[in-house]
Amino acid sequence: MTHNPMRLRWLARAALITGLVSAGALGWEFFRDDGSSVFVPFPPEAAPPVDAPPDSAIDAPPPTDWTMVTIYGPESAVGLNGADGVDVATINGKMTVISPWEQSGQVTVSTLTGTTWSTAILGTAFSNEDAKFCDVDQDGVLDIISGGQGERIRVWLGMASGSRTFIAEADDDTMTAVLHGLVTGDPVKVSNSGGALPAPLSASAQYFVINASANTFKLATTYANAMAGTAINLTSDGTGTQTATNGTTFAGSFEIAAATNIQQWFQFSCTSSGGLKIWAGGRGYKVKTFTASASSDTLTTTSHAFVTADSIKVTNSGGALPSPLVANTYYFVIRIDANTYKLATTRANAIAGTAINLTSDGTGTQTATRHPSVGYFKHAGSPRVPTNYTWVPIHAIHLLVSVIGKDVDGDGDVDVVMSDRFAAAGIKGTNWFERTDPGGVETWTRHAIYTPPQGEGEVKFLELVGSDTVKVVLGSGYNSPPAPNHLKKSVTTDNWATWTTTEVTPYPFQGQTGFAQAPVTCDITGDGIDDTVITHAGAFGSLRGVVALDGATFEAIDIDAASGEKYDDVRCLDMDGDGDLDVLTSEQNGNTGTGSDTGLGVIWFRNPRLF
Repeated sequence: MTHNPMRLRWLARAALITGLVSAGALGWEFFRDDGSSVFVPFPPEAAPPVDAPPDSAIDAPPPTDWTMVTIYGPESAVGLNGADGVDVATINGKMTVISPWEQSGQVTVSTLTGTTWSTAILGTAFSNEDAKFCDVDQDGVLDIISGGQGERIRVWLGMASGSRTFIAEADDDTMTAVLHGLVTGDPVKVSNSGGALPAPLSASAQYFVINASANTFKLATTYANAMAGTAINLTSDGTGTQTATNGTTFAGSFEIAAATNIQQWFQFSCTSSGGLKIWAGGRGYKVKTFTASASSDTLTTTSHAFVTADSIKVTNSGGALPSPLVANTYYFVIRIDANTYKLATTRANAIAGTAINLTSDGTGTQTATRHPSVGYFKHAGSPRVPTNYTWVPIHAIHLLVSVIGKDVDGDGDVDVVMSDRFAAAGIKGTNWFERTDPGGVETWTRHAIYTPPQGEGEVKFLELVGSDTVKVVLGSGYNSPPAPNHLKKSVTTDNWATWTTTEVTPYPFQGQTGFAQAPVTCDITGDGIDDTVITHAGAFGSLRGVVALDGATFEAIDIDAASGEKYDDVRCLDMDGDGDLDVLTSEQNGNTGTGSDTGLGVIWFRNPRLF
């Protein structure tokens, strides 16, 4: 029987204060679900005095539910649509929460000062599906990665304020700061400690960068002057410590050129070990017809938008494929230019430029279908230059839900853990890709963690728990009545080589929730044992949107019964500083029964602390 552990524990606590008496003794009275009770008296030396003063914190009426607190929203009040995830970090000593807004196309940056939230709105790619913190330029200050689908298939970087000290030289108007990371046009302010700024610079003015080299820059009075190369004439070097800070937070923003129209971007993470990698993936097939030339081994498609190592399949209607190509076999692109490419039998061959030798042009209509991919962006040169990035695909996917870069096998390089929602690419479920470098060639080997049987549902967000456990939830869309949800726990005991997967049961409020979206493991009950919080979508009417499973008792905990319909990623942290873990998430649609964009926005649920 599912019951409410808050009520049981509160009544036991209340019995202590009111001094319930049985046979003339003071003690605890424990209440069962059926209304009966058991009384346990205190030993005489432990009993509180009868005239003990009341404890106002305990005598106050107890909260009986998790309460929702709004950080930014609801959508009807703020004029944005589609809060679709959260990430959280401490910036300048303050809790900062970012969220992508899918329908209206922004990222919000909410900062907690004392007990008050303030929110900045950043315009980005349309239809944002994710936003993550990442120190892109490795200056010690977190930046933002976001990406979109729909009308604008882009990846956007919000470059944060970063400070660097510099030495000024009036004789050539330059400032020297090793690996300053600034690009021409960046807004900056300057400050000084222990001396004076180089004349005529002022701490109250905003200037604009002219990037001279990786270690030197000049300043201009306007953006136009910076772009024209018209620098301020310095008349002194200044004294003391000089500092330049990138203007307004996240002002130096740009889109990665290599991401445009590659695929619909869904999820991101980043790692810095061995050089910055922005891990990503998405969805979106690309189907192109082509003509083949056996004399040059090339395929021609106007504006094909393929990149080297993309995985594609070829098909034919009304004739024959170019020999030796075989229908529905994966091949890998060798990009020649915007309109031509070749094919290789393996990803390694594609990177090496080893193309298939075509022995015929083929006949009829030839079609190439590219699957989206999981992979990473790398850069050569400054990470603040949009054209310095290259997309490196690792494997074809259907629809990416999670992607996490991590050295899971402890061999010193970064692997990737991911979940694919559907089956078209043959890797539905949770997987990890092992990186090796035989002969200096980067190679990726897929290892399946959990592959669900047909009919079990759509694979959603995964979570890494410790060094040996992966949790994932599966749900089955907007079904009425709701289809069963699943919480799977995969464990390895041999350094990620083999996995044992079990179903975590009972699923909390099975049949009374929407379909599962994201899990997070944390101790919300404060008993030292991990619990699991799960968000849901399709939670219309009385269906629950956020629930939890008590890790000690396997009881269902109701966090949000009917406020919202489509929740997304979720975090556990102490939002109010009271010592227990609360639940941070976002809600996209509101509980209107229509799925329209009238959502709750960026929110958190306060832990009632009565477990």
